[in-house]
Amino acid sequence: MKKIFNLKLSLVLALVVFQLAQAQSKKAAVLSTEYLKVANWTVNNYQFPLMKWENKDTLKYQIVGEFTYMSKKKWDSFLSDLELLTGMKIVEATDGSDVQITVFFGELKDYFLATKNKLPLAVDFKMSNWSNRTYNKQYQLMKTSFCIVPSKIQKYNHGTFYLKNLFLKSLGLLGVNDDSFSLFYKYSTDNNDNFSKSDKQIIKLHYDTNIKAGMNLEQEKNTVNNSIDLEALVNEKI
Repeated sequence: MKKIFNLKLSLVLALVVFQLAQAQSKKAAVLSTEYLKVANWTVNNYQFPLMKWENKDTLKYQIVGEFTYMSKKKWDSFLSDLELLTGMKIVEATDGSDVQITVFFGELKDYFLATKNKLPLAVDFKMSNWSNRTYNKQYQLMKTSFCIVPSKIQKYNHGTFYLKNLFLKSLGLLGVNDDSFSLFYKYSTDNNDNFSKSDKQIIKLHYDTNIKAGMNLEQEKNTVNNSIDLEALVNEKI
C-alpha cells in the first residue's frame, strides 16, 4: 500500500511540475507575442526595421513648455525605472546641447516650428499629440521628440498616459498592443497611466543586447525565442 501511495504521490507531483512548466512556457510565449507587437512599427503596410538606441550609456532630454501631468517625484521615479530596464542613464540636459529627446508641451504648430521637423501631410492640428524620430542607416536612433497638446486633453491621467507612452516611443517601442491596462495600448483609458508588469518586461527585452537595431520581424522572432531566456524574464521581479 505504501509503495502504491508513493507512486501516486510521485505521479501527482510530476503532473504539477509539468503543468507549472507549461504555464511558464505559455507566459513566455505571450511575452514574445506582445513584444513583437510593441517593437514593430507599420505605416501604410510597410513595416520598419526595429529601432532603438545603441552604443549609448546616457540619454539627455529637454523639456520645452510647461511640464505637466506628473509631479517631479513621480517623473523621476518613472525615469529611474527606465534606467534600470534599459541600462542607460536618462538625465535632463542643462544647456540644451547634445539633446537626444525633446519633450514639448504646447500647440502642434509651435512644436514643428521649434523642432524644425518637416510638417507631415498626415498631421491634423486637432490631434492631442505627435512624435518624431531620426535614425541612421542601421536604424539606430539619433534624435527623437514628441509633443503633448494640453488644450486637447481633458483628463489629467490621460495626459500622464501620453507623456509616458510617447517617451517609450522615443526609446524605439513604436507599436501597440491590445491590453487596455498597458502603456503601449493605442488609446488612453482610465486604467493605463502606470506600468503593467508586462510593460516592464517588454522594455527590458527591447534593450537586451541580443536585440539589434535594424532587425526585421523574422530576425526578431528568432532572437527572442532562441537567444533570450524568456522564462527567466517572466519570473523576474521587476
